[in-house]
Amino acid sequence: MSSGNLEPMAKLTDWQWKEIMVRGCKMIDEFLKELERPIVNPDVEGKPFPMVVENFPLLTKPARRDVEVLIYAGKLWWRQPPVKAGQTTTRIKLGMDQTPKGTKFTVVAMTTEKALTQGTYPNLPDHRTKSSEVTLVRG
Repeated sequence: MSSGNLEPMAKLTDWQWKEIMVRGCKMIDEFLKELERPIVNPDVEGKPFPMVVENFPLLTKPARRDVEVLIYAGKLWWRQPPVKAGQTTTRIKLGMDQTPKGTKFTVVAMTTEKALTQGTYPNLPDHRTKSSEVTLVRG
């Protein structure tokens, strides 16, 4: 197949048309990933919040698919309830009763191929897309 010229699929070898189909599927997947990438609400950055916040406004626009939420505290990423598809909010918990005010927590939102099942992770788990990290402060 010559570069830049369109040819009928009937003229391509099996290998050539399969390669083109895989390339096309990858392009579609990359496009969809950008559409589903969670964008964290910049208004939450660095602001103080109580230990537990119901209906925390994490995302700037509704999630296209369920979004996993993790908060880094200590040496682990702690899984929070996900933001459900079509929603922008979740419940977050920043530490424990004894966590001092002013403690900072890193938060990240991500989409995954399979729902996360563990409560904690030493590193960020495999993800399909990931938001930028933001810092929340325990008020």
